[in-house]
Amino acid sequence: MRAGSPIGSSAGPHSLRRGALLGAAAAANAGVALGFASGNPAAAVFLALLPALLLLLGGLMSGHRAVLVFAALGLTFTGLPLLTEPLPLPGGTAVYATDVILLLAIGAWAADRLVNQQAPGTRPAGPLATTWPLLALALFIGLAVLRGHDRYGQGLFGQPLRIVLYAGIAVALVGVDARTMWRGISAVFYAGAVAQFLYALFYMATGSSQTDSLALSTGGMRILALGSAMYLVGSLVCALLNLERSADRFGRQVFHAVIAGLALFGIVVSFGRTTYAAVALIVPMLLVGRRALRRSLLWLIPLLLPVIVAAVLLAPLLDPTLGPTLTSRVGASPTTDLNVIWRERARDTALAGIDQHLLTGFGFGRPTRFLLFGRVEDVTGDPHNSYVYLLAGGGILALGSLLAVMLAYLIDVARRLRTAIGVEQTLLIWSLCTWFAFMVNAFYGPVLSDALFLMTIWILMVMPMCVPVRAGRPS
Repeated sequence: MRAGSPIGSSAGPHSLRRGALLGAAAAANAGVALGFASGNPAAAVFLALLPALLLLLGGLMSGHRAVLVFAALGLTFTGLPLLTEPLPLPGGTAVYATDVILLLAIGAWAADRLVNQQAPGTRPAGPLATTWPLLALALFIGLAVLRGHDRYGQGLFGQPLRIVLYAGIAVALVGVDARTMWRGISAVFYAGAVAQFLYALFYMATGSSQTDSLALSTGGMRILALGSAMYLVGSLVCALLNLERSADRFGRQVFHAVIAGLALFGIVVSFGRTTYAAVALIVPMLLVGRRALRRSLLWLIPLLLPVIVAAVLLAPLLDPTLGPTLTSRVGASPTTDLNVIWRERARDTALAGIDQHLLTGFGFGRPTRFLLFGRVEDVTGDPHNSYVYLLAGGGILALGSLLAVMLAYLIDVARRLRTAIGVEQTLLIWSLCTWFAFMVNAFYGPVLSDALFLMTIWILMVMPMCVPVRAGRPS
């Protein structure tokens, strides 16, 4: 695909319809073949009808594809296992809500293109992240999946393929403008900040946790999940940028400041040190680069200072362990932290012998094992470092392709930011800051191996397409 080319084709309506119908027929035939080959006629019938079903459902929502994007971004905020955990299907296949969203988005886009053909020259430039670096990533990920299938018996349709397939969510943003996108993002991430704040109060009051990994290696208990904290970084940045945009409206500024405070509280009680580090980098950079934001905060902080002091004094009454847990979490030594030691051992074990497979990796699904304080630890997937996970599975070729996709995204943001105005600039900055928080966490957590996180990352990387590329001098 040519850099800056739109998603889709510039062919006429008849050739487009013909190609879509042929593609649907080919998919149906492939589904029938796979179903009967596996001895499952019911699956064959379902796969044969799937293209038609997707076009039918997609036709019903072809004009509202952006809703699917907002739904994907809000899944983690709900805290509902039905929306965040996989749905097991016969044969060991697991389907996530994000898989369903992707299929609906593709169906809606295909139905819309079959009915409405956009005039030549009116399509905006597509995201650079979906150009040639994505093709290279798809090739090397696919080869690593095949090696994992041959060597370790891993399924062909699993998490590694989502690293590539989720780029397809870009079709849901075709024709969506920056203002519509920002309104939806503000609604989702503001509602998410409020929901997670209420969750935090409930867990603190009941002495429970949002996550199964509640016990911290440094002592104390985690209140909100690390995943929730990463999305709350998006809520915090969204509120700060809206605070800047509402410089002449006192009531709205107070409202945005309150949302920022709720998001920050949720980040704190997740006790995720990597997320702390991301926030510690993002917020100062925003303050340095956004003069209007600095002015807004300078007069709002003294006004809200009594509320901040009251919150700091009341929090220990609700949960007396909050202060000591935060202190020990921030001040813990890495040499004695059990989680840090586990990650280092898991990383070293996953990369053992990589020098012999440096170019192509071992293939995804390689089982590894190490001994930690007399206990055997088995790791098959992400060793809590998504970059190591990709390097071990697909080698330098796969990891390098991912880095090329990331670089293409950064270049895309930069080229659109040069002439972006108003809400367009806000959307690009929010996308970049939130994406940065996820990619920093990928160094110390299973991010690229998580379907929900991966979908969010791809939404952030294709979001620049909502801002047109304009010729001219920087704004």
